[in-house]
Amino acid sequence: MLFKMLYPIQDRNRALQFPVIFCLLVFIATGCSTDSGDPDPLSVSGRFESLQFTEQDVFNIDVQGNTLFAGTDDGFMVFDLESGERTGHHKPGSSVPSFLILNEAFWLISTAYRDGSQENAIFKSEDQGESWIHYTNGYAEERDRERRLTPTTMDYHLENDVPVIFARTLPSLFVARSTDGGANWENVQGDWSNPSIGAARFIKIDKNNSENIWAGGAGSLFNPYLIKSTNGGDDWEFVDILPNSGNTVFDVAIRHQRSSHVLAGVGGGILKTTNSGTEWETVYTGIDAYTFMKSSRNPGVIFTSGRSATGILFFLASNNFGDTWELQEFHEGPTELFVYDMVSVVESEEEVLYFGTNKGVFTFRFDD
Repeated sequence: MLFKMLYPIQDRNRALQFPVIFCLLVFIATGCSTDSGDPDPLSVSGRFESLQFTEQDVFNIDVQGNTLFAGTDDGFMVFDLESGERTGHHKPGSSVPSFLILNEAFWLISTAYRDGSQENAIFKSEDQGESWIHYTNGYAEERDRERRLTPTTMDYHLENDVPVIFARTLPSLFVARSTDGGANWENVQGDWSNPSIGAARFIKIDKNNSENIWAGGAGSLFNPYLIKSTNGGDDWEFVDILPNSGNTVFDVAIRHQRSSHVLAGVGGGILKTTNSGTEWETVYTGIDAYTFMKSSRNPGVIFTSGRSATGILFFLASNNFGDTWELQEFHEGPTELFVYDMVSVVESEEEVLYFGTNKGVFTFRFDD
């Protein structure tokens, strides 16, 4: 009836115009694919490169414009990607396992001194690293400096242009939240006054819906540990994951525009759920999947990396959210290498992956 209202049928040829045009539009919108919805074949051809300006453990990385930020085992470093020069080295001698570049004038870093020579703390800079102010602000009850717990993983979203930050700390399992950009903290899961022993590996906010938050790692008995919140961190529930999935949940990836579909990177492979964690299936084995990243060009493509049996730099790519994977390896690179973190950016119309590893920073540039 609607078709007749939009296109009164006067003759057979005119009646065919609408479906033909509609099919052409669908054909164009789906990337000129003639199949029944399957994605186009995924190419991972390209080239690896080593960025020679750092040899530290690089725990956390971010790329904004021509600037690379790196949290390392020797402080927080800033590099100009055009010149390859290091333009900033902050808090040398400390480990910086986590940081946030909230905007050009608002940086947060978390420092840890293994030798106790200086205080473990959160620091804030409002002048691109020229100066730093102590900004722990009661995080984990701000204990004495040798016992102070500072974030080893953080994530955030904006609410009315104000950063809402979630953070966790090794070797415990609690979750902390700040609704004012780190000026104040509250304990929203677990007990930071008497923290459970465990390995807090990640916290991740769902980009589809910031009310959904996932966190994981390993429990005190080295069992997989995974929790989630569906109301912005007010309440949390434990998620049962496959008992034979390895002893740590390192990271998750949440499908673009489909929050019930989640990949979990674990010791030994990758797991997938399509019902928000009620049921899981194994979709890849033979690696420890430490980190996930969505393609900056196509959010339907997901990358993962970590540690492989060969000990060389690698990544996997999937354009059907884990049903199949394409492998790329850096055979000419160093051995005994693993990846802590990765990011995807577009540079000069070319997609580039950056890898923070235990042997510095590497890139992979995709062929056009």
